[in-house]
Amino acid sequence: ATRRFKDLYLSGRAYINDGIKLDAGDGIYFGQDGTAANKLDDYEEGTFSPAYSLTNATITHDLQNGSYTKIGNLVTFQILLGTDAATGTFTGSNVLIVGLPFTCSDNLSGAVGLNYAFASELDSPAWFIGAGTTVITIYKNDNLASNVKGNQFGTGVNDNRMYITGSYRTSS
Repeated sequence: ATRRFKDLYLSGRAYINDGIKLDAGDGIYFGQDGTAANKLDDYEEGTFSPAYSLTNATITHDLQNGSYTKIGNLVTFQILLGTDAATGTFTGSNVLIVGLPFTCSDNLSGAVGLNYAFASELDSPAWFIGAGTTVITIYKNDNLASNVKGNQFGTGVNDNRMYITGSYRTSS
């Protein structure tokens, strides 16, 4: 039998066999004050298809795996990306990764978890997500924080392998 409670106060542990279902707009409050800042009302897991993007390039991806967990306004993501071919005139173009699942609400940067098999070695690259975008820009880890350019992007089979894990905030 289903029972609905307007207010339920527990002291001690509660055991629930089939989970808790909340109606739309409801949430779980942490702390005594019940303010919106302490309300957990959004949890989501999913996948997405990230892609490399370079101006004037035609790119054939062989790996485009993205997964995320969104809790409140914090998105934690993992990307595994690779290519089998790249053609065009793109040597001066910035290397971008497009297709994040939510728009970033503020500028954020981080370190790449692992990279390998680029046309030229990337020495500890970093990534940046600009506010209002779903795009990752890859940077060289140098004193100039210069962008990784298309001349470092491989054109062959199994090139441009990159694994990134990170988090960012969204207003979605």
